[in-house]
Amino acid sequence: MMPIRIFISSVQSEFVSERKKLCNYIRQDALLGRFFIPFIFEELPATNKSVQQAYIEEVSSCDIYLGLFGKLYGYENKNGISPTEIEYDIATEKSKHRLYLAGYIERMGTGTRDIISKCKALGLKKPEFIQEEEFKIILWRETQSEPIIGGITEGLTEGLTSDVKEKLTKILLTLYQKEGIRISEIEKLTNIPAKSLERYIKQLKEANIIEFRGAKRTGGYYLNEEIKKKLEK
Repeated sequence: MMPIRIFISSVQSEFVSERKKLCNYIRQDALLGRFFIPFIFEELPATNKSVQQAYIEEVSSCDIYLGLFGKLYGYENKNGISPTEIEYDIATEKSKHRLYLAGYIERMGTGTRDIISKCKALGLKKPEFIQEEEFKIILWRETQSEPIIGGITEGLTEGLTSDVKEKLTKILLTLYQKEGIRISEIEKLTNIPAKSLERYIKQLKEANIIEFRGAKRTGGYYLNEEIKKKLEK
């Protein structure tokens, strides 16, 4: 009997240890090791093939596709599609046996791709997909406040990357729309990691753009009153 090839797919950075542990478990198990050969991309020997060509060939030749889907979607190509989704689509097209452990499987497929495409066509920010106890989609709309906030943070963001500027703007828009919330809720609404968020909050407080009001355990963050007045004009 020919060994059965298993292609393990995921965003590599999100499941670094899990991918290796799964491979080792299959190889070292007395029974599984006899019948299955697992594959993870990071173990591929050096080759003159492009990265995309290499993983397409591997998923095309596998017998079983095993997907690990967490909270990250991964790097996107010019069409807005990640390698993980391409691998899944190829496995589907070629009728491979597909197994997956999904915390974020809802992010896959044509429905969410259509949402992203339509937002881009309207000039809106890319929607965010959040998997917690339930699956959430955040659709960002253009508001009159955005250009004003850009002006407010201009001095603060000098020399920073466009990504950081966008995150600072996102935090301020969130506080403008929902006052008095704590860092944990801002994190959920903006999808900015807690450590980065704490750093941005500190910058905004030091610049006197936002302030914390109330007791340490029950209080929350607000826009400075002068900033708020500018936005409400």
